[in-house]
Amino acid sequence: MKVFRKIRKRLIDSGHVKKYLLYAIGEILLVMIGILLALKVNTWNENLKIDNASISSYKNIKLQLLEDINLLEGNKQFNKRYFQQYERS
Repeated sequence: MKVFRKIRKRLIDSGHVKKYLLYAIGEILLVMIGILLALKVNTWNENLKIDNASISSYKNIKLQLLEDINLLEGNKQFNKRYFQQYERS
């Protein structure tokens, strides 16, 4: 930042107000670009977190459905066995 301070001081001391204003505008634009980039990266990171949470939720739902299918298959076999015993009686 010393470099920017030296440039700013030199422009003001030499009486080049127009050049100083252009320099100031350029510095403001540079700061704005930095802030916009930071916001963009933050938004990207938040979206990535949301996507990861969604994927995790979908995986949990899939595992739960598979467990439910296995449980239902077991109940189906249980009921089928007892229904066959009932038919034989």
